[in-house]
Amino acid sequence: MATEFEMHHHVKYYECDTSGHPTLAMIVAMLILASEADNKENGVGQKRAGQYGGGWVIINYEGTLAEKQPVKGEEVILGTRVRDSFWAQGFVALL
Repeated sequence: MATEFEMHHHVKYYECDTSGHPTLAMIVAMLILASEADNKENGVGQKRAGQYGGGWVIINYEGTLAEKQPVKGEEVILGTRVRDSFWAQGFVALL
């Protein structure tokens, strides 16, 4: 499995606030989109994990924001990097 992944994304009008810049919530949503595309490309998406009765749990996001923020219509590069991973099966949630 690749440890780094990048994808191009055009910033849409609905991802931006009135100043034309993406909101923090939309930036996080874009990063989740990249994470899902990474999983799919590596054959470990939701469908595959479900075949084993498992799923993905993201326990940490880390990032830096550039001084110049993107604006509506610009192309940005979204990326992911795997730092640590493990597989666990057979756990039961106690509520």
